[in-house]
Amino acid sequence: MTKVNLEPPTVDHKKSGEEDTIRVLHVDDEADFLKTAKQILEMQGPFQVDTALSVKEAREKMSKSEFDVIVSDYQMPIKDGLQFLKELRNNGNNIPFILFTGKGREDIAIEALNLGADRYFNKIGKPETVYGELAHSILQVVEKQKSERMLEESEERFRLYVENSPTAVFVANTQAEYEYVNEAASKLLGYSTKELLKMSIPQVAFEQNPTQGLRGFVELKKKGRFKGELKLKHKNGEPVYVNLNSVKLPNGKLIAFCEDITERKKTEDALRESKDYLEKLNNSLEESIFTVKMPERVIEYVNSSMEKTFGYGPNEVIGKTTEMLYPNRAGFLEFGGKLRKVIKQRKNVLKTEHLLRKKNGRVFISEITTTFLKENDKIVRVISIVRDITERKQADAALRGSEER
Repeated sequence: MTKVNLEPPTVDHKKSGEEDTIRVLHVDDEADFLKTAKQILEMQGPFQVDTALSVKEAREKMSKSEFDVIVSDYQMPIKDGLQFLKELRNNGNNIPFILFTGKGREDIAIEALNLGADRYFNKIGKPETVYGELAHSILQVVEKQKSERMLEESEERFRLYVENSPTAVFVANTQAEYEYVNEAASKLLGYSTKELLKMSIPQVAFEQNPTQGLRGFVELKKKGRFKGELKLKHKNGEPVYVNLNSVKLPNGKLIAFCEDITERKKTEDALRESKDYLEKLNNSLEESIFTVKMPERVIEYVNSSMEKTFGYGPNEVIGKTTEMLYPNRAGFLEFGGKLRKVIKQRKNVLKTEHLLRKKNGRVFISEITTTFLKENDKIVRVISIVRDITERKQADAALRGSEER
């Protein structure tokens, strides 16, 4: 037998990712050749080589054990390597397959590759070169299939996430036509998924001029990403506000994730209307009116009467907690307890009397009427109207004293 150089070629195993053993099934009708090839291959990399003298034996071994790659001769009795490969692929088995044969005909190589072979090698040549290339190719095809499998699993996980996500997901082609929408998208706009797949981006834009609905689409095509708030149109004609985050995919298509912020926008609009209304009352009302962000209880707005009632200007109180308006922390906590009780009872108004403190330190009796602004069934802001009723209380007390006397 020809002396073989068993020194393995330089192969960067760390880059190839072959830390785990690769199980190779080598099929050939020459027993001595199989024995020699097994010894050489197992010295060249993390290979565990099992052998079979025929396709039948190979099938039997595959039914009992799992393999990462098949290395097969072409010319064998009863069934050759190409027939073996065709049988595997017809049965849906995509195991990496390398044809390793002494027949160097080009037509065999072409047929093998057309049938789904991953590589084709000729046995003839210097053993160190032949087996070095074979070992390197085994590493490559196994790593390639591993990467493809991981990609498929990743894509499947992403598909399941998108289909079951509460966030509306749209995929559009380069003509702005929808090619995919999930159930959340259907729920968001009120159309069935079938209806949306026959529509395009301008058709769901709320603006009177449909081309305005392409604003984000055009920017996305230019920059590859678009983030911002958009106003869409529900099937019933009502506006739907969304916080949109979209990116351009490598294939040129566009994917958009839409968070429904309609309730938040309505709350903001209501708050703006409330503020506008309060501003108009500034010159006609003596009561102090302010809005407070919950649950932090931070003051966000005060009217001009705040300075008359408490002595504080707007810049002195906005951004601070309402605790500064109470003579002590106990009063602050007591009012908070009453708020929680009313919220728990699902009431919309709290009317109560409390001791409050002016900027100069003087304590007075106040009547506080508080209403709530809700978002997703949670209190996000309160509007309070404060009246100084100290003189009224003193007059009532004096009257009671006079009646007793």
